[in-house]
Amino acid sequence: MKMNQKRLCVLLCTLFLLMPGQMACAASLPERVAALEAELGMSAEGSIGERITALENMLGIEPAPGTASVDRIAALEKDLGLTENPAGENERGGPEDSVLLSSLEPFTCSYVFTDFSTRQYKDMYGGQHPSTLFSEASLGFGDNEVEYLLDGAYREMRGVLYIPKGLSSLVEDVDVLRAKVKIYGDDRLLYTSPAMQRKDEPSPLRVDLTGVRFLKIVFEDAQDIGGPYIVIGDAELIR
Repeated sequence: MKMNQKRLCVLLCTLFLLMPGQMACAASLPERVAALEAELGMSAEGSIGERITALENMLGIEPAPGTASVDRIAALEKDLGLTENPAGENERGGPEDSVLLSSLEPFTCSYVFTDFSTRQYKDMYGGQHPSTLFSEASLGFGDNEVEYLLDGAYREMRGVLYIPKGLSSLVEDVDVLRAKVKIYGDDRLLYTSPAMQRKDEPSPLRVDLTGVRFLKIVFEDAQDIGGPYIVIGDAELIR
């Protein structure tokens, strides 16, 4: 009896391994890096470490010192939405619970517009973003930043960065390139926006907020008296 059970077990294991599509090998690190480069339209140049760094620079991700390459790649995949979780589902497979960032009252706010703006809600390519966040001209009287009290209730912020359609034709490209958006969690830098040019299409934004109590968004050199150079649209918080 025991011998028959052993033979049956061996047979079942053999059949399982021979089934097509079963136990497919996971993609190697170079393959995952190549997929990320293809997603961003980047060329594969340099060592794996150099290519990962170039991807991080493109997305404004700053890994903690000593972070393993596999973890850095996973962070890049998550930022681009290339993880295996279906869109609209949380890690447990259920529907995501999200709120618009504009529905929260800022804890502090200094020269940042935090609600809908008919002038700024269109991007250069005709996209519409009813929820907008952008800096206002402070004329040197204050920083352009807004802070929200999250109390660790959210795991991620999502949105899109774009050049507003209403950008003045008098604005130089060098001004737009200099504009930056930085996002902090409890005063720790979590995200720095990539440099954008006038012809760049809207860029997705995803920031891990796990455990963050205070979320702060800072705009640097991102506007003049005529309006903003760069806008955060459709910002939402995911529980």
